[in-house]
Amino acid sequence: MNLDDELDRIVGSLESLSENKLTQLKSDVRKLLTDRRALIEKLQSGYQRHLGDLQNLEYTEQQLTVGAEEFAEFLDRHLLWIRSSKPLGFDDLKRLPIAIGWMLAPKNWWGLISDTLASFTHYTGMWILGLLVTGFLFSRRGWARKEMIRVAGQVSRHRNDSFALTLWTFALTIYLAAGWPFLMGIWGLLLLKLPQLKVFTRAVSHGLVNTAEILAALRFFYYLCRDDGLAQIHFEWPEAARQTLQKNLRWLIPLAAVAGFVITSMAATREIKYSDTLSKLALMVQGMGVSICVATTLRFSGGIVAHLLKYRKADLLTRLRFAWYPLAVGLPLFAVVLAALGYYYSALEVRNLIRMTALVLMSVMILNHLALRWLTLARRKIALKEARQKRQLERQQFGKPEAEEGSIDTQAGTLLIQEPEVGLTQIDEQTRTLLRTVIFIFLLTGLWLIWEPVFPAFGILQDIHLWSYNSVVDGAPKAIPITLADVVLSILITVITLISAKNLPGLLEITLLNRLPMDPGARYAFIRISRYTITAIGIILAVNTIGLQWAKLQWLIAALGVGLGFGLQEIVANFICGLIVLFERPFRVGDTVTVGETSGTVSRIRIRATTITDWDRRELIVPNKEFITGKLINWSLSDPILRIKIPVGIAYGSDTDLAEKLLLTAARENPLVLKEPEPSAIFMGFGDNSLNFEVRAFINNINNWYAMVGRLNRRINQEFKKAGITISFPQRDVHLDASNPLEVRVVSATN
Repeated sequence: MNLDDELDRIVGSLESLSENKLTQLKSDVRKLLTDRRALIEKLQSGYQRHLGDLQNLEYTEQQLTVGAEEFAEFLDRHLLWIRSSKPLGFDDLKRLPIAIGWMLAPKNWWGLISDTLASFTHYTGMWILGLLVTGFLFSRRGWARKEMIRVAGQVSRHRNDSFALTLWTFALTIYLAAGWPFLMGIWGLLLLKLPQLKVFTRAVSHGLVNTAEILAALRFFYYLCRDDGLAQIHFEWPEAARQTLQKNLRWLIPLAAVAGFVITSMAATREIKYSDTLSKLALMVQGMGVSICVATTLRFSGGIVAHLLKYRKADLLTRLRFAWYPLAVGLPLFAVVLAALGYYYSALEVRNLIRMTALVLMSVMILNHLALRWLTLARRKIALKEARQKRQLERQQFGKPEAEEGSIDTQAGTLLIQEPEVGLTQIDEQTRTLLRTVIFIFLLTGLWLIWEPVFPAFGILQDIHLWSYNSVVDGAPKAIPITLADVVLSILITVITLISAKNLPGLLEITLLNRLPMDPGARYAFIRISRYTITAIGIILAVNTIGLQWAKLQWLIAALGVGLGFGLQEIVANFICGLIVLFERPFRVGDTVTVGETSGTVSRIRIRATTITDWDRRELIVPNKEFITGKLINWSLSDPILRIKIPVGIAYGSDTDLAEKLLLTAARENPLVLKEPEPSAIFMGFGDNSLNFEVRAFINNINNWYAMVGRLNRRINQEFKKAGITISFPQRDVHLDASNPLEVRVVSATN
C-alpha cells in the first residue's frame, strides 16, 4: 500500500480546511496508516506462522497415524504368540470345583430367569415373534422329513428330476437344523439388548449366541447326511462316507456345543478366578474332541479316503493325503497344547481360525456339489434335446439313422458333419475343469484371508520389493513399488485367464447359449469372440499388475506394429479377416461352401485359417483372406433349399405326355424332394438322338443332393421300363467306301 496515495485520497474526500488543520490532519492520518500497515504485516506474519504450525501438525498427525497403524499391525502379528495366562497346573485343578460350583449356582440361574422376564417385559413383541418362529420350526419337523422322502422319490425318476428339487431339499435341511439354534440365538440376543445385566446373565447370553452358531453349522451338516437327504440322493455321496460322517457328528455336536458355551460364557465374565480354569479346560476338551472326530472320519481305511483311493486316486487331493491329514488332525491338538502352556489367547484365536476354516471348507464343498448337480441336470437336458432332434431328423430322412460326425454316406457319397456344437463329453469336462479351478481359487483366497493375519511369515511376499515404476498420484509423481506378491498375483491372473479361455465353451453352452435362440454357427462365433476378449482382458490385467502400463508399452507396440506390417503382413491380414468372418459371418461351421476350386463343409474356424472338409474327407486349410477377398459360394447361408436339375432323354417316337407324367410321379414320391416348391418336368426340345426332358426338384439340404439324385434316377428307370419307354442312346452312322471291292470274311463262332 502506498501511503502518499492513500493519504491524498483520504484528505481529498474532506471538505476544505485551513492550512494548519490540514497539516495536522495529514500528520495524524499518516501515523494511523503507518500503524495500520504495521499491524497488517504482523497479522500476515502471524497467519504464515499459524499455517506453518498447521502443516507441521498435519504432518505429525500423519506420522502418528502411520506409526499407530504399524504398531497395530505389529501387535496383530505378534500378540498372538505372547503368553496370556499361567500354564495349566494343580492350582487350576483345585479351582475347578469352585468354578463349576459358581457356574451351577442356583442364585445365578435365578438371576438369569429374572433377567429373561425383564427382557420379555421390555421387548414383548420381539419375544412373541421369536417364540412363534420357534414353534413353527419345531411343529413341522415330521412334515419336513416326509417331504424330503417324497422329493427323493421324484429325483430317482429322471423324467421328473430338476434342480428346483435340490434347492427345495436344501431348504428343508436348513429347516430341520434351525430349531434349537434359532431358539438359543434369539434368547441370547434379546437378553443382550437389556441395558443392565447381571454378570452371569451376560456371560450366558454370549454363550447362547455362540452355541447357536456352532449348532447351526454342525446340525445342518448332520441333516445333510440323513437318509433321503442331500448327500445321499442329490450329491450321491458314498454310503460308507455318509454314514461315517453322520455317526461322528452325532457325538461331536453335543460336546462341541457344551464346550463352546462354556468357553464363550467364561470369556464374557469378569470372574477371572472362575473363568480362566474352566474356559481353558473346556477349550482343551473341545479341541481333543474335534481332533478325534477328524481322525476317525478321515482315516485312510475309512469310507471317505477309501472312496478317494478307489475312484479318484490320481486327484491332487488324494495324492496329498499324507500332508493334509496330519494338518487337519494336528491343528486342534495344537490349540490344546497352547492352552495347556498358558497361551490361552493364542489357543482361542487358533480355535476361531479353525472354525472359520471349517466353515469355508463346508461352504465350498456344498457349493461345489450344488454346481455339479446343476451341471449334471443341464447335461442331461442337453442330451435329451439332442436325442429328440436326432429322432426328428431320422424321421425326416425316411427312418435312416443319422451318420456320426465325419462319416460317409456310402450310397450318396456325401460327407455328413454333425451340428457344430461342443460335444457333451467336452462340455462336461471343460465345465468341471473350470468349476474346479474357481473352487480352488475361492478356497485358497478364503484360507489366505483367514490365516494371513496370524503368521508374520504369510506377509513376507509384501515385503520383498523387486522394482518400482513412476506414476502420477493426486497430481504428484510417485514411485510405486512392485513386490513379489504383485508378481505372484500377475502369474495367478495369467493362469486363471488361460484356464477360463480354454474351458469357456462348455460353461457358456450349458449356462447361456443353449437357452438363447441362436443357431450353432452363432454360438460358435460368440464363444470364439469371448475367448479372445477374455484373453485380452487377462493379459492387460496381468501386465498392469506388475507396472507395465500402456503409456510405456505404446512405443514398443507401435514398433512391433510396423515390423508386423512389413514382415508378417499375410498373417496379420488373415487375423483381421478372421475377425471379420466371426463378426460378419459369411459362413458358419457346418455350411457347405465353394472357394475357388474347393468345395466342402466348414468344420472349423480359427483366427488365421478355416478348415474345410471336402467330400473325400480331406481337410483343407484355407487362409481367411481367401474368403474376404475372393469369391465365395455358400450353399446354405440364408436358405438351405436348393434346386437340382436332372436331364433325361427318351427315344424318338415315345409318348411325351406319358414320359412327363412319369417323371413328375417319380419326383413327387421321392421323400427327399420338397412338396413346396413343387417339382416340375419340362420337355426341353429335340436333340440329335433323343427327346430331351429335364426334371427340376427342390431339396432342403445340399447333403441330400446325391441321395436324392440316385433314388430319383432309379425310380425313373423303373417307371420307364414298366411303361415301355426307352431311354435314348447316341446313334452313329457308318459309311463304307464302295469304290473298291470289299473283302467279306465269314468266321465260325466255334473258332
